[in-house]
Parts: sequence; structure tokens; C-alpha cells
Amino acid sequence: MADPMASPFNLLRSRELMVFTASFIPHVKRKILLEIRRIFNGPRDISTMESNNRFVVLHGVRPAESYPAPSNAVAGTREKTEELLGRIMDEGLNAAVGIGSPALGIADLAASYKESWRALTLGKKFMQGPGVYCIDDYRLEEMISTVAPSVRNRFVLSNLKALREGPDWNELKDTIRSWCESGFSLVNTAKELHLHRNTVIYRLDKIKAYSGHDLRDFRTCLNLYTALLLDRFLGPGSKE
Repeated sequence: MADPMASPFNLLRSRELMVFTASFIPHVKRKILLEIRRIFNGPRDISTMESNNRFVVLHGVRPAESYPAPSNAVAGTREKTEELLGRIMDEGLNAAVGIGSPALGIADLAASYKESWRALTLGKKFMQGPGVYCIDDYRLEEMISTVAPSVRNRFVLSNLKALREGPDWNELKDTIRSWCESGFSLVNTAKELHLHRNTVIYRLDKIKAYSGHDLRDFRTCLNLYTALLLDRFLGPGSKE
């Protein structure tokens, strides 16, 4: 909206800026598409540009890479995609990329395409930033995203309510996440959080005192970690 107190000179400059921006954006999109085609340049690779600053790549892999070990194809695709993301970020732009599972035939392409968008949505939701998100890394998040909101809310409250009401919720939340992702290791948790191991023990004891949840029990850890994911899923995703 234009400022009613702006001078005609400033309004003119604003119009010039809008014209420049309008002509600059298509140039950037074409440049990104050319970079995509430079990296994904195989004889069976197909790439195109969609609306809303979106690009789609169908990356053809050799049969030996996709069967019997689909993970080989995913690893190779991820490597190329990370190279692409680096090139885009070198231009001062942010981007998020989703990768679906390998399609072993034409019938699987539609499923892989949908998976790539789910991976993109989930990655931006849970990681809150630019990056390469593969659906295989978000199967748990994909599953819990289908849970009915009423069930989701009850599960989160039953596991986290007592902890969320405390003044040190943020540090306890980070401790739970790190403890679970570090293989329930005091050493690894302390290293990731940059804490002394005694501090980690103190926090684990505090979590048990506040909520009755013993993080040395696997099922308790599973419930709390899943509740944290569900709680994160309720929040907004990042926009790239």
C-alpha cells in the first residue's frame, strides 16, 4: 500500500522498483532451471518449472541402483540435490527440496511425486528451514500427520502437560529430544547440548519429578518423543 504522504518522486521510484522486480524474478527462475538441468543431465532426466516458484525433477536412475537396493538410488539423488541446493544458496536464495521414494515403474511415479511434496511439507514443518528432505527420513512424521486432531491433542496433553507448565519447558524439551535421538546416551546427549553429563542427569531427574516420566524406560521415551513431534506438527512450517 502506498504511503499517502509520499512524494511523487518516491512513488515513481517505487514503480521503477516494481518493474525491475517483475522482470528480475523470471530471470532468476530460468537461471535456477538451467542449473537444475546442468546437474540432472541424464538421458532420462526430466525437469520443469511450475507456478509458485516450484520446480519438478524426475531423475532417472539405472536399474542396478534402484533394485534390489533402493537406498542406493536415494543416496545418489540426495547427493545431486544437495549440490543443487548449494548452488542456489550461493546466489543468495533459500530453497527446500523434497525427495520421494524410487519408482520402479510408471505406476509408482504418481506415488513418488506425492511423497516428494509430503517430504517437503514435513521437512519444512519439523526442521523450520531450507534443506533437502527425503521421505524415508520422515516416515514417522508422515504417519503421525494422519492422526485425527482430537486424538493428537489428547496424546500431547497427556504426555507433556505437566512439563509444559514448568518454567524450564524449553530446556527439558531439548533434553528429551536429544536423549532420544542420541541413543539414550549420557555422553552423546551432553555433547550435543554442550552440557556436563551431571547436568543431563539432573534434567532427567527433574523430568521424572515434574511428570513421573522415567526417560530410562524405552516406552516412556517413545511416547514423549512422539508427543514432541505431534506438538511440533501443530505449529506453522517455514516458508521458502
